[in-house]
Amino acid sequence: QIMPVASESIRLVNGNNSCSGRLEVFYYSRWGTVCDDGWDLLDAAVVCKEMGCGDAIEAKSGAFFRPGSGNVLMSNIACVGNEPTLSSCSSKKLGEFICGYSKHAGVICRSLVRLVNGSHSCSGRVEVFNDGQWGTVCDNGWDHSDAAVICKEMGCGDVFEQRIGGYFSQGSGPVWLSDVQCSYSETTLRHCNLQGWGQNSCGHEKDAAVACRSEYKIFYTQRIKLENGFNACSGRVEIFYYPWGSPVLGTVCDNSWDLSDAAVVCREMGCGDAIAAKSAAYFGQGGGPVWLNDVNCVGNELTLAACESKKTEDYNLHYKDAGVICQSLVKLVNGTNSCSGRVEVFFDGRWGTVCDDGWDQSDAAVVCRELGCGNVIEAKNAAYFGQGSGLVWLSDLQCASYSTLRNCNSNGWGQNSCGHEKDAGVACQLNIKLVNGITSCSGRVEVFRDSQWGTVFDDGWDLSDAAVVCRQMGCGDAIEAIGGAYFGQSAGEIFMGNVNCFGNETMVSDCEFRRWGMHDHSKDAGVICDRK
Repeated sequence: QIMPVASESIRLVNGNNSCSGRLEVFYYSRWGTVCDDGWDLLDAAVVCKEMGCGDAIEAKSGAFFRPGSGNVLMSNIACVGNEPTLSSCSSKKLGEFICGYSKHAGVICRSLVRLVNGSHSCSGRVEVFNDGQWGTVCDNGWDHSDAAVICKEMGCGDVFEQRIGGYFSQGSGPVWLSDVQCSYSETTLRHCNLQGWGQNSCGHEKDAAVACRSEYKIFYTQRIKLENGFNACSGRVEIFYYPWGSPVLGTVCDNSWDLSDAAVVCREMGCGDAIAAKSAAYFGQGGGPVWLNDVNCVGNELTLAACESKKTEDYNLHYKDAGVICQSLVKLVNGTNSCSGRVEVFFDGRWGTVCDDGWDQSDAAVVCRELGCGNVIEAKNAAYFGQGSGLVWLSDLQCASYSTLRNCNSNGWGQNSCGHEKDAGVACQLNIKLVNGITSCSGRVEVFRDSQWGTVFDDGWDLSDAAVVCRQMGCGDAIEAIGGAYFGQSAGEIFMGNVNCFGNETMVSDCEFRRWGMHDHSKDAGVICDRK
């Protein structure tokens, strides 16, 4: 159960952080909800101000943050926008209107706090926004209760560890706050006892930081996932709505779907830049309702929910389901095939390695899943796949079943004393195989997806495509790309067709290809690779 966050007379429930959620008001000695009749940005702006948050991003309707319980206590709220509290605005009260539970109002406000340079969205240097610019918090008096309020404000659950001394590197600009005194009960840092903005003599070597338990945010507030892709950073975009009190999974229509929208999804998923915004059910048709249409993101939003869109509930538009292909921010180097090697991660414009301190099967499994490989075979340590170069980015990772490595808890980027002799590695099951060949480096090409093996249609099949398969298999150069079911016909699904590789891709699933509408196994593709 997500704990609500509140001021004295209003609170936001079931949001991604303390500055978003279903609006609830305290009237007649009880908490109740607000009807979305007449609900707009001017009303939302007053709520955001009263909650100690930034500007109103969006006024949400239609029980976007799930229906509440109890009575609907207010409706037809008409704020000018400069009122100090929601109760100062004109409105209809209980008994003066009729409103259903599917019409509960909510808000998304801009957060005035952020975490910078952490290993995931729930860890990093604490920065706060004041007087038009971001600044840091001094670690004088910084303790568990202060860190707990930050975690709550960020929607990240409990404190994993409060940190001092510029742990996540030094910030820039003003040191806005020092000697913060929170008591655990506050919903935002601004509600704590503060000395005053800029009233300190601290330098950035004392910047305060926090690591929160990211699993809380992932499991309890996740509203988006990627389905039917070849790795954790590609697939059909699916989102959760709560129209009847329980989560209902649906898709997004591809009308106006572009790279700016895809970029927000990639960021929310913990992946890299958007490579492609896919339309026309490229990753297959989903089930349930199509929840969103005409999505229009600027591209810098933190979540898809923060973008402008039209809410719909259409069951007949799945042929237009939107998808994304994002860059992966992890790679395997120097392995025997594409699913084994030294683990390297991309951060701050550079690739670096992972220290094997605390490296185990659960951490390795996240890497295998993120790369679209099979189950983990073994977590390797002591630079088993050779020593890397550059920075050792991460150490003491604590992963559960997260979708990407950067969503795991860790000591932070570059916060370790490891050398490359401790570089971590992994061996995963391959997601490709060659069947019925004369050697282990020849045969019919089959790829693994959705817990089953499928073949490749030979239309457009050439040496550039075969070269990627050979490299992925850990074989040598491609000698021949063969079609016409040369190595026999399969009886399973056909997963790929019209494959168009440049030849330098890591996996054949990284190439452009057609996914649906192929049924003739007499055209199964194969390869012959140089065993050397």
